[in-house]
Amino acid sequence: MPNDEEFKDLILETEFIFVYGTLRRGAANSMHNELPRYAEFYTDASMQGKLFEIDDYPAAILSDSLEDKVYGELYRIIRRGKLLLLLDEYEGCNKRSPRPHEYIRKKIPVSHSNGQSTPAWVYLYNRPIKRMKQIESGDYVSFIRSGK
Repeated sequence: MPNDEEFKDLILETEFIFVYGTLRRGAANSMHNELPRYAEFYTDASMQGKLFEIDDYPAAILSDSLEDKVYGELYRIIRRGKLLLLLDEYEGCNKRSPRPHEYIRKKIPVSHSNGQSTPAWVYLYNRPIKRMKQIESGDYVSFIRSGK
């Protein structure tokens, strides 16, 4: 992990992506195997939000409460254009995807386990959550390992 000055320099020139669901290392999803071609793992992280289960995948939304956390992984983007094209298609929010898109890609602050914050791209759920089951732990990998 870089020191504070190295971290500030790194942030100014680097973009990050935060993944919280099927793209995480422990989710055992084939799409995760594509991620290292375009990004490298940086650190475990969290975002301020709530996590829900939709069929066999999760959906995160933003929350106003500091107590609501979604846990995941932060990756440093190496090949931005190719990564975002690939993930926009995977998340159903590219030009060919039906509207309204199920997810939207947005840059938000993401917190590291050491307390520092980094702006990172994240895919947020873009549809109603009324009938969705909330994943109270905020951790999708733990949720699927527990057998739901």
